[in-house]
Amino acid sequence: MSTNYNNWEFALFSAHIHHYLPAIAWQDHYGLYDKWKAYHRPRPFRTAQSWEDTAINELKGGRPKIICLYHLGLHGQIPRILADRSVHFDILMDEQVYLAQSDELQRMQQEMQANGLTYQYLMSSDPQVLLKIRSAVVEGRHVLVFADGNSGVSESRHKKVQIGFLENTIYVRTGIALIAYLLNIPVVPVTHCSTDGLNQLIFGTAICRRGDEGREVFIYRCMQQLYDFLADEIRTDPWRWECWGYLHELNCYEIRDDNITMPDTADIAALRLTLRGREGYFYRKNFSYRWQ
Repeated sequence: MSTNYNNWEFALFSAHIHHYLPAIAWQDHYGLYDKWKAYHRPRPFRTAQSWEDTAINELKGGRPKIICLYHLGLHGQIPRILADRSVHFDILMDEQVYLAQSDELQRMQQEMQANGLTYQYLMSSDPQVLLKIRSAVVEGRHVLVFADGNSGVSESRHKKVQIGFLENTIYVRTGIALIAYLLNIPVVPVTHCSTDGLNQLIFGTAICRRGDEGREVFIYRCMQQLYDFLADEIRTDPWRWECWGYLHELNCYEIRDDNITMPDTADIAALRLTLRGREGYFYRKNFSYRWQ
């Protein structure tokens, strides 16, 4: 292996893979990492790739929905693809993400609006965001949102809901489900696939509020179903999910103190790494570190 794997990016990627998919052998993490790095190279929002329109056309009729995308490779191109087919929506996103890519996002917005429709970015931190989403829905627009990988490091886990994910649990923000409950609109998970060079969208089962379902019950069920959909997409091809590299920034999992042991440097799970200018070993099984 010519790649240097003694770096924090690989170490955290590998630790996250083990945390959620422990049956994958340690020696297989290297190939997964290489494939993940190659697949998630930067892509422009505009694409010359071909897309099949049948599924996309389903979004042109019926009631407005919350359309949930995932960081599965072509996620940044899907809004532009939908707009090119005259699907009308607003995009709900984190303000930090918007500011980091504001020039490119504004350019994409201008290009999308060439079809004569308006497309707005709604900030999740805006105190008026629920009213703005309600207005979008009343006016017949869908709301596009990423179900996974949202920032929010400052949010403590007690403000999130803990759900099952792959072979472990994950703490997730509940805004999508809360909005769907309050406005009584369906939540639809969306992924994509490619066959013979032709891309197409794949819709999961719509998640709808049941007649007498309480708010907290719906929020849990909605978020669990959204992450079950994601788990089905990546269980056999985990390299497809971009977020492995930064789950530690999302405050979305918990490492119990009683599970932490000092790494045996001879253990296959121990990686030699530098932390704060000093050499030591990171133990991927439980995220612990020991300086030399």
